[in-house]
Amino acid sequence: MESETTKQGKTWNEDRLHQLAGKHNGETRRKILHRLRGKVDFIGSIRRDLKKSWQTIHEHVNELEEDGLVERVSEGRRVNYTLTEKGEAVANLIPQVVE
Repeated sequence: MESETTKQGKTWNEDRLHQLAGKHNGETRRKILHRLRGKVDFIGSIRRDLKKSWQTIHEHVNELEEDGLVERVSEGRRVNYTLTEKGEAVANLIPQVVE
């Protein structure tokens, strides 16, 4: 069984990363993951760009956060989101899962 080691020394089972990629391969979650690659953004901005309701985006982001793919970054009163290292790894796998 292969593992992926991050720059902080964390190891994730490659099979688990593929499971998460499959789980979060729906169109909206895939777009959220790719939108957050290498950046920080807030739900309102994601909602406008994806033309989805605030509630829909919030539910998807919460699921991604529960699986450790997205984390909150508070800046004053605004709550932003960014991908974790695990989220970046899963986002990188998703095109392979889709193809």
